Amino acid sequence: MEDGMESDEPLLLDIDTLEEYKPSSESETDTDEDYTSDRRALARDEKPSFRVVIAECHIERTLEIPIGFWRQHIRKSPVEAEVYFTTDVGTWLVELDRNETKFWVRKGWTRFRHKNNLVKGVRCTFQLVDVDEVHFYAHFDR
Repeated sequence: MEDGMESDEPLLLDIDTLEEYKPSSESETDTDEDYTSDRRALARDEKPSFRVVIAECHIERTLEIPIGFWRQHIRKSPVEAEVYFTTDVGTWLVELDRNETKFWVRKGWTRFRHKNNLVKGVRCTFQLVDVDEVHFYAHFDR
């Protein structure tokens, strides 16, 4: 099961890409004020989300999850975590890391980006569908 949940095999962590990203010193979001809850989206489907437009930093490095989003919707105290990203193509288990000001995808982002054809300019919405398992459904506007 390389990139989806089509079989009965367990979902495996994407470790064969050998990526071990650290965030850049320039943050995409570095304070809680950088995350604004989209209350209109929440009112429609009761699921919080954050949006990212794929930029060069996402292609060269990795994805950061807004720390304000994490603190408000997922966990009160930040911890290292595994996170599921699901799309129409499949489901990926990615590994996060963090410091005091950022959460970022440490492993799994490159394969997720390639399999979903994410290039500069694609708008991605990551909708939190399960807070306990930390599972996001990703939608793309191309």
